[in-house]
Amino acid sequence: MTTEVFVESYGDEVSRVFIPKKSQSCALRSWMPDFDLSWATLKKFFLPVGYPSSVSEDYLEYQIWDTIQAFASSITGALASQAVLVGVGVGNSSATILGATFTWMFKDGAGMIGRIVFAGYQGSNLDCDCKFWRFIADILNDCALFLELISPLSDYMFTPILCLANILKSLVGVAGSATRAAIVQHQAIDNNLADVSAKDGSQETLSNLMAWFLNFILLYLVTGNQFLIWLSFFICTSLHLYSNYRAVKCLKMKTFNRTRFHIAVQPWLEQQFLVKSSTLLSSMDQSSDDYILISKSFPQVVWVNHHEPIIQRIDQPKILLGCSLYSLPIEGQNLLPNLVQLFEEKKNNYILYCSNWRAIQQGYSPHDPLTMYIILFSGSGSLDQLKAMLHVELLTFIGKRNSNVISSYKTIESIINAENHDEFVQHTLDLVDELWQRLVNSLQSSRQWNMTSFHFAADIWRLKVNTNEGKCKEQ
Repeated sequence: MTTEVFVESYGDEVSRVFIPKKSQSCALRSWMPDFDLSWATLKKFFLPVGYPSSVSEDYLEYQIWDTIQAFASSITGALASQAVLVGVGVGNSSATILGATFTWMFKDGAGMIGRIVFAGYQGSNLDCDCKFWRFIADILNDCALFLELISPLSDYMFTPILCLANILKSLVGVAGSATRAAIVQHQAIDNNLADVSAKDGSQETLSNLMAWFLNFILLYLVTGNQFLIWLSFFICTSLHLYSNYRAVKCLKMKTFNRTRFHIAVQPWLEQQFLVKSSTLLSSMDQSSDDYILISKSFPQVVWVNHHEPIIQRIDQPKILLGCSLYSLPIEGQNLLPNLVQLFEEKKNNYILYCSNWRAIQQGYSPHDPLTMYIILFSGSGSLDQLKAMLHVELLTFIGKRNSNVISSYKTIESIINAENHDEFVQHTLDLVDELWQRLVNSLQSSRQWNMTSFHFAADIWRLKVNTNEGKCKEQ
């Protein structure tokens, strides 16, 4: 007689075996290794349900470095808190309760104002430059802790220094929470945004709890010894910044922002105009970055994110996407009727005006003041923004004059040799139309990049053309 064995699994986490019993009182008996039970319990508290298939592939590496940075930050935070308490008069018989209360109120008020102002000016950029602001937030946090550590050194400057430190902390709070939300959104790939966010909080709490235990010993050892205090601060701050850099660097964002799009599209454009690309590929080392890049239809997510800078900015023109008509210089405003006609003839939902288009023809340098004004029509969508950014990258590409580009390519030569602005725009639009469908096909073939939303930091001005009266209206 054969015995049936039933095996069930809990996502990718636990497998459990059920074997029927001969006894009538209990139909099944189960077996599961003790190690599986312990690991499953641990994952239940600190990892999202369904891990690892329910999160992005960079989740584990990011969370490890994020936990380390939280641990280091908690230690420096304890050192700074002790310094602030000394500054407000704890242990000083001459200090007054009222003075300490006012100092604390000034500190809190400065932080509230800083939080409101920063969110108003930079709120929309936190999504677009998530990595940059995540790392900047941690630098500002360390600067704030440094200010708190030095605040007791001056009685007269204690309150202003403490207020400045709290302003920096308020910026950290806004930037940190906003970028954390963006990162969690990237990590949650199984409709589990809340679960990923909650488990991220649990991991950070565990890290802070471990640091809390260590702080009891550390503060006992370093109190009154400035050398040990500053040594501990600089060691933990170095660890904090390094782990934050590694955490941000390991992220593999699949949504285009301006930087990632520039890094991806510039070599893709080069690929479109390569001279005898097959001959070029055969002469390359197959393990080289250039071979991998050119042989693929479109740069991969991992490659682009690896080359994305965290702090320094890449060489790009100034781009005003979704700007107002009033942002255009006088020359651009005078050319507006012609621009509307040229772009509408090509069925484009945007207008692009380059303030120094002659510099593109001549081959511009990073020092040239090149500004791209992009006006979006009413009803334009995310793909229209993508096409407008392709237009920008094409002009940037032509202006840089890559040596591998076919110098005799007809449309490029027409753009370079255009005698007036209308002719320059017309030939540019012809080439954009030629490349646009190729770009869409390449992105769809790669099946890696998000094609539904983009983080190009577009403003919300939109243009509506009233054809009956021949006038343009802004909304």
